[in-house]
Amino acid sequence: MQNFSRRFSTLQIAKLSTSPPQPIRPLIPYSEIQNCRKILERRIITVLDVCTTLTQAKQVHAHVITNGLSEYSYVITKLIRTLNKLGVPMGTYPELVFRRVTRPNPFLWAAMIRGCVIEGQVSEAVRFYGLMRREGTGPVSFTFSSFLRAPGAFGM
Repeated sequence: MQNFSRRFSTLQIAKLSTSPPQPIRPLIPYSEIQNCRKILERRIITVLDVCTTLTQAKQVHAHVITNGLSEYSYVITKLIRTLNKLGVPMGTYPELVFRRVTRPNPFLWAAMIRGCVIEGQVSEAVRFYGLMRREGTGPVSFTFSSFLRAPGAFGM
């Protein structure tokens, strides 16, 4: 027969904390959270309207990410349009920003298409349109007006 040791582990068991319990924070109503988010969105849009350099736009983008707004298509659409206004090539930073959004809305797609058309990259704009349709997103009036902004690109 085997002899078993009656010794138990020498590990110390942590004692339960005797400090007073932390007060429970009251729940914040969802409507209040939404209102705060909308105020933050408006402030970001206002700042994007006055951005004059890529560095400023990147700082705003960092603020968007740290505040959890990188999935809000309204803010990202404005960021992409601002980057386009600043002359940032659509295939670089704006496309990176766009790719981080998991479910882009039609207006975000239209901003990418518009930016490509303004740069004269109509084939890239058509590619984005095709991707948009494959993902099941329907076009909006802004989508088609973006294509109409480049009559020279279509040989008109």
